[in-house]
Amino acid sequence: MLVALTAIAIVIGIAGTLLPFVPGIGLVWIAIVIYAVVDGFGGDALGVLIIVTVIGLVGIYAGFRMPQRAASDGGLDWRAQLVAAAFAVGGFFLIPVVGAPLGFVLGVYLMMQLANRTHALQATVATIKALLIASGIQFAAATIMGLIWAGWVLVGWVA
Repeated sequence: MLVALTAIAIVIGIAGTLLPFVPGIGLVWIAIVIYAVVDGFGGDALGVLIIVTVIGLVGIYAGFRMPQRAASDGGLDWRAQLVAAAFAVGGFFLIPVVGAPLGFVLGVYLMMQLANRTHALQATVATIKALLIASGIQFAAATIMGLIWAGWVLVGWVA
């Protein structure tokens, strides 16, 4: 039963990296931690937890840093990025599921319009590309975390 519930949580978390209705990597990580704790934290649990934690942190970092870096490279200063981040927070509450990325992109576009109209669309497109790449990295990280857990469980069943 524990294995099935953990697997379901991991699949939902992986889906959450593509459709942000749940915190994807966070859900995958917490499901694996709960499995380890309930299972008695035996065998290779510590090694698995360290590996999935590092992979998860890299995925989360990429999810935040890549779009911010693209906006910065597009000419958006840190103050304008804070405004774009505020738009992301507002979008999260106004439009569930996809509001945060849409709000961030809208914030980038509006702030670039104020700063440099000629490069506003170019910077916004670069930010959208970075958001998509970051989402792909998060998806890959969550999938790898789930596969590591699955391998750990299968080895435990065989041994």
